[in-house]
Amino acid sequence: MEIKLIEDIVKAKREFFFKGNTKDLKTRIKWVKQIRDNLVLYKNEFYDAFKADFNKSSVEVATTELGQVIKECDFLIKKGRRYLNPKFIKTGFINRKSYGFIFKEPHGVVLVVSPWNYPLNLSLIPAISALFCGNCVLLKLSKNTPNINKVIENVISIIPKEVLSTVYRERNEVGSIFDVRFDYIFFTGSKNVGKIVMEKASKFLTPITLELGGKSPAIVDKDANIKLAAKRIVWGKFLNAGQTCVAPDFVLVEESVKNEFVKQCVYRINKFYFKKGQIRNEFPFVINEEQANRLKSYIEEDKVLNKYISFGKLISPVLLEAGFDDSVMQEEIFGPVLPILTFKSLNAVIKNLKEKDKPLALYYFGNNSERTNKVLSNLSFGGGCVNNTIMHFTVDEFPFGGVQASGIGHYHGKYSIETFTHQKSVLFQSRQELKVKFPPYTGFKRILVEFFLRIF
Repeated sequence: MEIKLIEDIVKAKREFFFKGNTKDLKTRIKWVKQIRDNLVLYKNEFYDAFKADFNKSSVEVATTELGQVIKECDFLIKKGRRYLNPKFIKTGFINRKSYGFIFKEPHGVVLVVSPWNYPLNLSLIPAISALFCGNCVLLKLSKNTPNINKVIENVISIIPKEVLSTVYRERNEVGSIFDVRFDYIFFTGSKNVGKIVMEKASKFLTPITLELGGKSPAIVDKDANIKLAAKRIVWGKFLNAGQTCVAPDFVLVEESVKNEFVKQCVYRINKFYFKKGQIRNEFPFVINEEQANRLKSYIEEDKVLNKYISFGKLISPVLLEAGFDDSVMQEEIFGPVLPILTFKSLNAVIKNLKEKDKPLALYYFGNNSERTNKVLSNLSFGGGCVNNTIMHFTVDEFPFGGVQASGIGHYHGKYSIETFTHQKSVLFQSRQELKVKFPPYTGFKRILVEFFLRIF
């Protein structure tokens, strides 16, 4: 895509924004309502599109894609106004006879770059939130999901293109769109591309949010409910065929319960995803042949712990016995391959994980509060669960995002409003004020200042 074309699109959006066309909150709420209505109207088209692009079941589409976007729309429509309202601030004795407000204003033209793994959820939640806050939005979609993209474009077609429009992500143009000046960039994707985004944004000092990923661990301790742990880890890992940024990337299981854990995982895989020895029709595909071949290269047959099926873009769930030095442990897997490692000492696990990049998620399974607190207080991660996986993503009241290598910034619910607005602080001063701040500075004034500022 020609960079000039992107510049023209951004210029039109910026002019639209400068004219104040997005200032009216009632209009923005109406736009969000229209998008919400269209999401329901086009639900069957989404089900068909996800089947075509991913082989994804309508239940997964409803729960992880449509339902999450509609939930965000409902939050903005019902509660968003209160988080946009100016906030009154007490200004303290030193500013007596004054008062303050924090105003939330839109950034301007926002670029939202979405990935292919959850192409509806991870595109429209940030895009709609940015629109609601009064920004104009350019939404960059992935070329890997052409059928889903068409439905997304139909859903948002009711909104003026100056407010919200799309472009597709070309494989060879990762740099070009970031050579254009935006007022904010919201990027979801890999760490390597995130580095490029951060470098490009620095040219214009553009503020950014990076939603990345990493190797998110699940720790299964000796006192965990093994059946429950296996059930929830298998579900969380193989949701969307493992192509989930917050999926458990690998499991660290205490060695005394490892055999039982593997047994329960095999049982759950067969129960969830197989019928009469055949993989169920609704198990999602890996996105493309390139990714499928990468995943297959991790599968060392002598380390496989269960029976699996692999042909084309279909790879059924694979359990692997692994160590930290194995190739499968060197980068985020992002597919239906689950390495299982053992440990003897929880302290050693914590020490090992501390030395690695901070993950987007961490999951701990255990029923001892002291050991639970040890994990939570000693390890840094974006967010996570105790005795569950994935589900923290669904809580509106939680900020969702990573830390350091797994991301910068957060969103969802009120945190989306914080991300897509600038908080502008304004002090309103009356005609009266403390005269002690003006010269000449006498010894008596110093005594007064020390008293007022509690320098004693």
